Amino acid sequence: MEYPEIRNIEAFPVQDQGRDLIGIRDPSNLTDKILFISQPAFFILSLFDGKHSIVDIQAKFMRRYGEMLFTEQITEIVSSMDENLFLESGNFHAHKERVENEFLGSPVRRPLMELKGIKQTPEEARKEIEGCFTAEGGPGLPNGDGRAKDVVGAILPHIDYRRGGVCYAWGYKEIVERTDAALFIIFGTHHSCAEGIFTLTKKDFATPFGVVQTDKRFIEGLERRVSWDLFAGEFGHRNEHSIELQATFLHGVLGEKRRFTIVPVLCGPAPAEDGNNAGGQNQMFWEFINAVRETVRERGEKVFFIASADLSHMGPQFGDRELMTIDRLKLLEERDRATLSYVERADGDGFYRDVTKDGNQRKICGLYNIHALLKVMDTRGGTLIRYDMWPDEKGTVTFASVVFT
Repeated sequence: MEYPEIRNIEAFPVQDQGRDLIGIRDPSNLTDKILFISQPAFFILSLFDGKHSIVDIQAKFMRRYGEMLFTEQITEIVSSMDENLFLESGNFHAHKERVENEFLGSPVRRPLMELKGIKQTPEEARKEIEGCFTAEGGPGLPNGDGRAKDVVGAILPHIDYRRGGVCYAWGYKEIVERTDAALFIIFGTHHSCAEGIFTLTKKDFATPFGVVQTDKRFIEGLERRVSWDLFAGEFGHRNEHSIELQATFLHGVLGEKRRFTIVPVLCGPAPAEDGNNAGGQNQMFWEFINAVRETVRERGEKVFFIASADLSHMGPQFGDRELMTIDRLKLLEERDRATLSYVERADGDGFYRDVTKDGNQRKICGLYNIHALLKVMDTRGGTLIRYDMWPDEKGTVTFASVVFT
C-alpha cells in the first residue's frame, strides 16, 4: 500500500505507567478494536491521508524526530492498521459489506453492547433502570396513581445511564404517570449524519427485556406521504445509540404495564436547496413534519413524542482549547438554561437561532431532533424538570429532561 489512507477514527489521550499514549477507536463500531500507540506512531498515522507516499512519510518523520524510519517499520504499521480495519482498503470494504448485508437482512436491530460481546440479563437491566429512580437525587419509583394523562412529549438524555440515569428517571417518571400512549415516536440524534435529514428503519429493537416492536403501519403511512427514500441511510441505525437507550428504558418501565410500539427516526441537518434552508428548514423538512402530523391524525390514537438529545459538549475532548473550570461550567449552565427557555415556550425557531447564532460552539448534538420535536408536536409548552451535567475539565456533557403538555 504505497499511499495508505486512514479511516475516520476517534483519538483520545491515555496515560499508562507514566507514558502518554494515544488511543484510537472506530466511532462507527465497524470494528471494536481499540489500539494504544505512542506519540511518534500517531504522527505517522496523521500522514496516512492517501496523499503521502511511504517515502514522503519517511522524510517528514526525519524532519520531525531526526531519526530514520525504515520502510519495514512503516509497512508493519500499515499491516497492523489494515488488519484491525482502520484503513480504507479492500479488506475494510469487504468487511463493511458483510456487516451491512447482515444488518439489512435482519428483522431485528441488536443492541450496541451485544455487538461488542456484552449482554445484559433482564434482571441486570431492570436493576440498573430502577437504580436510576432510587439513586441520590432521583425522583423515586413511578406509580401512576391519581395524575392526569396530559403529557404529549419529552426531551430526554442519551448519555449513558451511569452518568445520566437520574436525569432519565425524572423524565420517565412523568411518562409512566402522565401518559397512557402506546405509540412512541422517537427522534434520535444521528451522530454520523451520513445520509438524509430523517432516516427510519422498520427493524424491531432488541433490548435486554426482549424485543420492542416498531410500528410498521405508521412508518408505511409516512412512506406514502414523502417523495424521498426514508431508508437510504438505514445502516446508520446499527451504530446509533440514541434511540436504543430510549427503547430500552421504555421497555424497562412500561413493558409489564402495557404493550407499546415505537417509530425510530434519526435526525440530521436539512440540506440547503437553492439557498432555502432558513432555520434548518427546507422542503424535505416540512414534507416529513407534515407527513408525521397527517399520519397521527389518520391513526386517531394518542401518540407520545420523544427527542433523545444531549445538550452541550465542551472541553479539549470535544475540540476546545480551554479546560472546563468551575467558572466555565457556571457560564455553560447559564447559556444552556437560556436556550432551554425557548424549548419551554415550544419556540422551535427561537431555539434553533439561539443554538446556531455562534455556529453551535457548545456542540449541542440535540439541535436537529429537538428542533423537529418542537415543530411536530401540538403543545402548550414544556417544563424543565431536571438539568444536569457530567462535569469533567477535559470533556463536559450537559443534558436535561423536559416534558410537554
